[in-house]
Amino acid sequence: HSDDPDDIMYPTIYNYDNWLYEKEFQSMKISTQFNSKSVVTQFNSKSIEIQQESNSKVEEVKEYVYSKQDLLLSKHYESQDAQEELNKAMESLDEAKNYLGQAEWTQNEGASFLSTSDYEEAYYKYLHSVGMAKKVWDPIIEINKAIKSADELETEYQEIIQSEKTSESNQIEKKNEKTCFLFWCW
Repeated sequence: HSDDPDDIMYPTIYNYDNWLYEKEFQSMKISTQFNSKSVVTQFNSKSIEIQQESNSKVEEVKEYVYSKQDLLLSKHYESQDAQEELNKAMESLDEAKNYLGQAEWTQNEGASFLSTSDYEEAYYKYLHSVGMAKKVWDPIIEINKAIKSADELETEYQEIIQSEKTSESNQIEKKNEKTCFLFWCW
């Protein structure tokens, strides 16, 4: 990043998701201000439809997020590399839970607007909720990749450990071998 506002690397948007939502909301608001009565009717049906979509998407991703959380909490690895992969998966879980939280929050806001018959605001809140619910899938995919990698690393590590133990026990057996003749052993 740059501190110079004229530089191309100067940050201008700090919360891209919020900015995108606001931009979409403003453009739709401008395009629908032509007739307020038709807007209410238009957003009435749209808000009900998207409410149902939002509810199903949020519930679907919630199940995945919490099942992945349970899976991650049940995992433990002896291998340091596998443990690092587990830590990456936990970071992705935090990201997924953040998106889920945003989806649930805006879903509740949508319900609040819907209850006061503010169909247009409800529509945009539900639309944003659906968008946040869709974003949960990227971290879920990253969790799956990290867990698969961690399991493979742990398997390799356990095979190496087992091989070392087998080799060590073979050396001990060789040291303990004695040659005997009748009653005499050496």
